[in-house]
Amino acid sequence: MRAIEYMQRVSLEIYTSALEAVKIITDVVDHKVELAIPAGSILLDNILNLKIILEQAKKVGKEVDFVTEDEFGKNLLDMLRGERDEVVVGEPPASIKLPLIKIP
Repeated sequence: MRAIEYMQRVSLEIYTSALEAVKIITDVVDHKVELAIPAGSILLDNILNLKIILEQAKKVGKEVDFVTEDEFGKNLLDMLRGERDEVVVGEPPASIKLPLIKIP
């Protein structure tokens, strides 16, 4: 018979820092933690915040998964998981012509 592994879901606040997230993870009893990051969170400012959380969680023997509804955050998570090489921000339409500015 297989043991059932549970993953505790923790909803973070928009201003939760990486350091606070690590503290929350270490306080969770379960081995696996799912962090729900709100749209616009400071954790989604750059991928380093997420890498710090993963690295520190690993040091205390925890597995972390991230979820978010933030579109930029989803791109970061895809990069973190190796599913995407760069953040997609979109290209301007080819029909837009920018004026040529001459600097004297």
